[in-house]
Amino acid sequence: MNHSENISQLAEAFAAFQADVRNPPKDQSATIKMKAGGEFTYRFAALSDVLETVRPLLAKHGLSVVQELVTDTAGGLGCSTLLMHASGQFIGFAPFFVPATGDAKDHGSAASYARRYALMAALNLAAADDDAGVAGQVPRPPAKAQPKNDAGEAMATSRQLGKIKAEAEDAGLTDAQLKLKKSYGVETTSELTRDQASDLIARLLKYREEQTPEAPDVDPAAEQARADAEHDPDDDIPF
Repeated sequence: MNHSENISQLAEAFAAFQADVRNPPKDQSATIKMKAGGEFTYRFAALSDVLETVRPLLAKHGLSVVQELVTDTAGGLGCSTLLMHASGQFIGFAPFFVPATGDAKDHGSAASYARRYALMAALNLAAADDDAGVAGQVPRPPAKAQPKNDAGEAMATSRQLGKIKAEAEDAGLTDAQLKLKKSYGVETTSELTRDQASDLIARLLKYREEQTPEAPDVDPAAEQARADAEHDPDDDIPF
C-alpha cells in the first residue's frame, strides 16, 4: 500500500462514506465442483452490483476509484486499485492476483473476479459468503478410524511405535530381547495394541533408568568378573 504524503481529507471523506455504504446484495450464485467429489454453492454480488452500490456514495463524498489490470510472469492476472479524493490525496493498493490461463473468456472472468475482490478489499466491503459459510458446505473426508485387532482392541499408534523403536535403539535392545511373544503374545511391535504399547514404553523407560550407572563402592573389575560368572545377560532385561 502507498499513499500521498497527507491523507487527512481522504480519511475524513472515507469515514463518511463507510457510514453511508451498505454491503451490496448477493444476488448471484456459483457452484464449485470438488476434485475429490461433491460440490458446494455460495452467493455473491456481481461486479456490476458492487459498482452500482458504491459509485453514488463515492461521488457524494468526493471519492473515486481507478483500477488497473496487470499480469505476472506466472500467468496470473491482477488488479491494483487507487482510491482518490477530490483534494488530490490518494491511497494505492497492491495488485490482487488470480490465475488466468486459457482463452479470452477465461481472462475476462479472471479480470472481473480480480476487480471485484480488489475493490471490495479497498472499500472494506463484504459481497460474498464468508469463508466459514462456504467451508461449512465443503464435503470433508471422514475421519480415519483407529485400526483395531480381531478382539476389537485399538492398535498401537504410529507415535507409540516410533517411541518404542527409539527407546529400544537407545538401550541397544533387539526385537528378540523385547520378548514380545512372551509378554504380549505377538511377533512384532506392529501387532501391539495401544495398551500393550503403553505398557512396553513404560517398561523401556524404567529399564533405561535402571541402567544409569551409579558410583561403585567396590572394586569395579572384581565386581564385573563376579557378575559375568553368575548370571545370564538376558536376565538384565526386565521383560
